[in-house]
Amino acid sequence: MFIAICILITTCLIIPGLGVMQSYSGVPMDAAFSQYLGLVALLGMSYCYILATRFKLVESLFGGLDKSYVFHKWLGLGSLAVIFLHDQIDAKIKSLGSPSMGELAEDLGGLGFDGLQILLLITVITLIPYALWKFTHKFIGVLFVLSVLHFAWMPKPFDLTSPLGLYILSICGLGILSYLYTLTSGFARGSKSQNPLKGTRPYKVINKELTGDIVSFELAPIQKGIRHQAGQFSFISFDHTKLKEIHPFTISKAPNKEGNLRFSIKALGDYTKALPKHLEVGMTANVSKAYGHFGKKLGKRNEIWIAAGIGITPFIAMAQALSEQQDSSDKETHLFYCVPNKEQAVHLKELQQISTQCSRFHVHLCESSLGKRINLKLIKESISFELQKASISFCGPSKLRKTLQDWFKSESVPSRNFHYEVFEIRSGIGLNPIISWILKVLLARFPRVKQAWAKLPFTQQ
Repeated sequence: MFIAICILITTCLIIPGLGVMQSYSGVPMDAAFSQYLGLVALLGMSYCYILATRFKLVESLFGGLDKSYVFHKWLGLGSLAVIFLHDQIDAKIKSLGSPSMGELAEDLGGLGFDGLQILLLITVITLIPYALWKFTHKFIGVLFVLSVLHFAWMPKPFDLTSPLGLYILSICGLGILSYLYTLTSGFARGSKSQNPLKGTRPYKVINKELTGDIVSFELAPIQKGIRHQAGQFSFISFDHTKLKEIHPFTISKAPNKEGNLRFSIKALGDYTKALPKHLEVGMTANVSKAYGHFGKKLGKRNEIWIAAGIGITPFIAMAQALSEQQDSSDKETHLFYCVPNKEQAVHLKELQQISTQCSRFHVHLCESSLGKRINLKLIKESISFELQKASISFCGPSKLRKTLQDWFKSESVPSRNFHYEVFEIRSGIGLNPIISWILKVLLARFPRVKQAWAKLPFTQQ
């Protein structure tokens, strides 16, 4: 990730800054700074779309797709903030270009800025239905193209064929191509044919099992299956009108000769609650290539795995892969499985069976209903190696993750030894409580608004 941050700082801030210093000599400081901010915003938006391609190189540079999505969000919000400053300064200069094109550029810039404010607001207010967000989010790219035209036609003291002009156009060109890529090679849209651009493969559901509010199902490849490592996740959609939305889920099965995949999914949102009802054996699923680095160095160090609830899914696959390793390593792995009660511990028997077959693997069940909660003392008493030198992996709620990080910090465990993935395609910035209160007041005051909202297409499940 350090390399990725250096690339962003160099290409988005330093290089355009040096170009502005050279090209804007003799130009008033406020005008030069305003246009510098405009260039920075354009480059930031370009990288937003480069990150959205999910290319393997991008994932590797940022240390995982989950982290690249975090950068994607904050780059977008940061670019909007920079555009706001650029618009507020709005310093005009006498430069190259015709006055008529300059006026058109101003109009395009204003339209792009206003549109971005609305669409990014929809993005960060996660109470707005996913389907509406997904539909409107595609139009941010159109506004980005308008912003590039604004740059091309606005008055400036350098020509587009100058080094600075060619540099900005090149990065923006990559951004536009990336945007078009995300549109034209988007995930399978209910089609049974594979999508080679994104590595999408068709699978068939061969079994389905329910454990409380968790549905587990296995997929068999119809043609050639995807390649994956234990602990990785894929994006899935199904050939069913209620399940066409694209969602990422962890593969809860290690790679095997048959190429079958298994997913274990907890009913948390509207989509996942609909899965047990509509998912049927024989249905076609469209599965993307695998992402993630969770189990990349499996079995090479003493490891501590901590899973809370459905966070067990990557560890099931990793435990299977660990048991299949044909080496004489003395490195141990301890899994702490946190659940309310034993009945909700999905795949527990499978994990216990692996522990009997693999002497290096140990399972510790933490049932909160019996008062057996995970704590630092339990972890230290259960392991036979130094905590400070262990590789620690966690999957579960962020509240527990922060508690664990505090515990391990107090024991001088290096932060680089604590691994987790926070994968959220769409995440907010803390506005939900305020918006929820406003909506509650409005809907209580105007009940017909609530009735009309419920009838909108994107609110239907």
